[in-house]
Amino acid sequence: MDQAGGGAGETAGPISGVSPGRPAHRPGVAWRRPALVVAVLGAGLLLAVVAVGAALEDSHARMLLAVLAPPAAIVAAGGAAALRRAVRRWREVTAELRGMRERLQLFDGMLSSVQRSIFILYNRQGDIVDAWGPADLATWFGLSLDQVRGRNMREFLLAEHARRREQMLACVFEEGLPQSGPCEVLFQGKLFSYEVSISPLRDAAGRVTAAAAFCRETNELRVAESRLYESREALRALLDAVDESAFLIDEDYRLLALNETAGRRLEQPPGELIGRDVRPLWPADTAARRAAQIEWVRRTGEAVEFTDRRNGYVFENKLTPIRDERGRVVKIAIFARDVSERQRAEEELRRSEERYRGIVESHVDLVVRLDLEERLAFVNDAFCRKFGYRREELLGRRFLPQPHPDDVRLTLEVLRDLRFPPYRTHHQARMMTPEGWRWIAWENTTIFDRAGRIEEFQGIGRDVTDYVNSLDALRQSEERYKSIVENTRDLIIVSEPGGAISYASPACEQVLGWSSATLIAGEVTGIPPAPGKPCFVHPEDRERVVAFLSGQAGDPGARTLEYRIVTRDVDVRWVSHAWSPVCCGGKPRQVIHIVRDVTPMRMAEQAERRRSQDLARVYENVPIGLWKLSMDRTRILAFSPLMTEITGLDMNVMFADPTDWVERFGDNPESRRAMQIMDERIAQQLPFDVEYEFRTESRGPRWLQSIAKPATEHGEVVYYGVTLDITERRAMERERNLLAEALNQADEMIIVTDAAGRIVYVNPAFERITGYRREEALGQTPRLIKSGHHHPSHYQGLWGTIREGRVWRGHFINRRRNGEMFEQFATITPVLNDQRQVTHFIGVQRDISIERELERRLRHAQRISDIGQTIMGVSHHLKNILSGLRGSSMLMERGLETGDLCRVRELWPVFQRNTERMSRLADEMLNYARLQRLELAPVDPGELSGEVLENQRSLAEQRRVSLEAELAEPLPRLLCDRNRMYDALLNLVCNAVDACDDVGGGRVGIQVRYLEQERQIEICVHDNGRGIDEETLARIFNPFFTTKGSKGTGLGLAVVQKTVHEHGGRIEVTSRPGRTCFTMWIPVDGRPGGKEE
Repeated sequence: MDQAGGGAGETAGPISGVSPGRPAHRPGVAWRRPALVVAVLGAGLLLAVVAVGAALEDSHARMLLAVLAPPAAIVAAGGAAALRRAVRRWREVTAELRGMRERLQLFDGMLSSVQRSIFILYNRQGDIVDAWGPADLATWFGLSLDQVRGRNMREFLLAEHARRREQMLACVFEEGLPQSGPCEVLFQGKLFSYEVSISPLRDAAGRVTAAAAFCRETNELRVAESRLYESREALRALLDAVDESAFLIDEDYRLLALNETAGRRLEQPPGELIGRDVRPLWPADTAARRAAQIEWVRRTGEAVEFTDRRNGYVFENKLTPIRDERGRVVKIAIFARDVSERQRAEEELRRSEERYRGIVESHVDLVVRLDLEERLAFVNDAFCRKFGYRREELLGRRFLPQPHPDDVRLTLEVLRDLRFPPYRTHHQARMMTPEGWRWIAWENTTIFDRAGRIEEFQGIGRDVTDYVNSLDALRQSEERYKSIVENTRDLIIVSEPGGAISYASPACEQVLGWSSATLIAGEVTGIPPAPGKPCFVHPEDRERVVAFLSGQAGDPGARTLEYRIVTRDVDVRWVSHAWSPVCCGGKPRQVIHIVRDVTPMRMAEQAERRRSQDLARVYENVPIGLWKLSMDRTRILAFSPLMTEITGLDMNVMFADPTDWVERFGDNPESRRAMQIMDERIAQQLPFDVEYEFRTESRGPRWLQSIAKPATEHGEVVYYGVTLDITERRAMERERNLLAEALNQADEMIIVTDAAGRIVYVNPAFERITGYRREEALGQTPRLIKSGHHHPSHYQGLWGTIREGRVWRGHFINRRRNGEMFEQFATITPVLNDQRQVTHFIGVQRDISIERELERRLRHAQRISDIGQTIMGVSHHLKNILSGLRGSSMLMERGLETGDLCRVRELWPVFQRNTERMSRLADEMLNYARLQRLELAPVDPGELSGEVLENQRSLAEQRRVSLEAELAEPLPRLLCDRNRMYDALLNLVCNAVDACDDVGGGRVGIQVRYLEQERQIEICVHDNGRGIDEETLARIFNPFFTTKGSKGTGLGLAVVQKTVHEHGGRIEVTSRPGRTCFTMWIPVDGRPGGKEE
């Protein structure tokens, strides 16, 4: 065994060209027997040839065996004899050996080209004797050849594969049969897979001495085969799953493969069809055409698609060539798809599309589709007509119809929302159309393709302008009805079938006194009443209301009842209650109750009944004759009892013959005219009002007035009339006419006004005196002839007197129409009614201009007399002063002569006082007599008044008189001569202080205020002194008139009046015991030049 093992190792030497590091022979082996060497060489060669043949299963391997097997067999079988014969034939085979060496070198190169494979020599025990190949064991196991040589293969194989290898080796050594199979080697945790082929190596005696194993790594091959298998199965499953028939044929039309669909359509199992000629399976009418198409594919190498029909089915076919590595068409794949259903569906879809397109095109709704960029992809005719565009103008463009500016945002939001679930929107927007802004309601959806991607957006629109307008109208109507319900005075209640109240109008609080919420919440009840809660139905009427609501109140259809309620304020009211059921589907759903407060109506009915009774009593007792007459005056249809008293006729007799009425008319023109008017008006069916004389039997002739109006009763025209006895009124009218004539003939001016002062009557004397016509004066006020001469206080006193119901008498200076002034003495008398209320004023005014002229002349004479008296007074003053001066000067002269200086000193003050009195008298006379130019400057009247009071305050305190100032704010500045105005005020205040000498607790005051309309400053200096009598008032402003005796000159007030007139103002004085007032009115702009009246 050792020799066999060694021989095997030596035999392997010549072919170990791929193992350059291995020694040519093994130490210790004898090479003395050439025949053995040849035998071993032959056996090794044979084994190598067999092993290579087993590994290379193709034409090259067969060729190699054919060349090398015979020599190797000869060498191994012949043994030594063959060797001798070989020696003899050495020369003959030398050439063959040389060729064999060349072939071995070729074989060695072929082995080098086999990747991932090795050759291993085993002995009978399974030990590794030798190994070589393009990848030795060191590459696979990480061990060198010396490290594995002599080791058993069981150390590397898995247990299962190790037993299998032992069985294979046993079969090879014992039976001499080659073995093959897979094995797996686990080395250092790494798994290696191999495909092993083991061949026996025999010695010259034919015994198996070694085993040659060819190992090919199959890791990648197994992975590739696994993947190829998986791919093949996946492809087969895919082909079986599709609804297409798939065939694979070769050049001879034999079926190489087909899927399950093809087997079903051919109605045979696919396994039975493999290898059969496909042509007999084709229909006879298409076999020739199908063969021609296959030949064309085989010849051109291009795929062919065609459609054929058979037995009512339509198939789409495709022939696809399959080429080999040289590009030749060796196989053809045939795919056939049954498209009968699809074509029918497509045809139906086309017809449906045409139908729907026709519907869409003819539809009145607007249909539009937009692509993802919101460009118009489709519009129907209705869309084009609505917006006034042609389809060519719209397609491909952005959405052209302009939405209303208020709806642009909504439109953009809708387009955005269509890109997200639920992919459907509804909206209304206003769009601009040739008809103007129209409301369009859009139903929008998103269109998807087969892959579920958004493809388009579709909108279906409808013009709902009329609907929107109707909704607006309905909403407005609803608001109106709601407003009516909410604002009606009737209480409207809605109750449910169970009796619960679901609604109560706001009038609940007005009718019942409770709020609507209280009624709905059940805190107050109606019928039936709830225990412990107030019930608004009057206790005495509850049974009637229960019967009414249950339909048991007499007439079953009666749904209106009047009864009493008790309000929250315990006020009993009458209401009218009406109810009506609201049915749905024939069943009552709700009941509507309308409760109206009829208390005023009830009260009005009661009042009407009382009024009717009163009218009946009036009819019987009124002092007016009431009657009813036929149109032809032949019948008296009715009359009141007073007609008998007025006419003195028996009305019962007049019923039968009313002609006696006409015969009693007076025989005078007015009565005959009244009869004529009455006939004419009755003939024209017009009202009449006539006065006539009527001859009665008991009271003689009486004047009557008949007033009548026509009316239609039962198609007949009748006259209703009244007759009054106006005999006394006629007498009064005669007296009134006489009075009116007297007024018209009066020489005095007479004015009658109403309570507001508007003129209602003037007599002719008014027109003659004032120059105004009567028509111009009526409706005006007496301000028409106002002159502006009198102060407003004059008129205020007048109105205050007459409005109190007292008669006023006084003087007026009025203005005629031509501007001429005239003076009148007026007496104004108020006219009072029964309630002592003033209704009119009667003014009788007498022109006293002539009298005033006479008075003026009298005053002039009186003035001359006053001047004489003044001269006498001045003379007396001067005489007194001169007498004092003469006496004092004589005494002083005597004292100087006697040297009595004390006497002179005593008389000198007397002399000085008399001199000053004379000087003051001269100054006052000069001031009064001479004309001085005013030095005008703005002056604060309040400040000026205050200075005057301060000047007199010490004197007033000595006389125990209080000084007061009453200043109205604001006061404008007064344009005046400050010194002259100061002197005037000072004079008035001094006189007022003097007037309070005899009065305890005297008071002097100055009142200053601004009259805005007159633009005047009113200054009033008043005191509570003894007052001034009328005779003194008439002469108070006369020069040299004084009531102070020797203490005054009589020029103070004359100078004051002159100063006021020089400023364009006026001054008046009023006085009564305890109240004297000097009032000045000065224009604020200081108009100079006033003259003394």
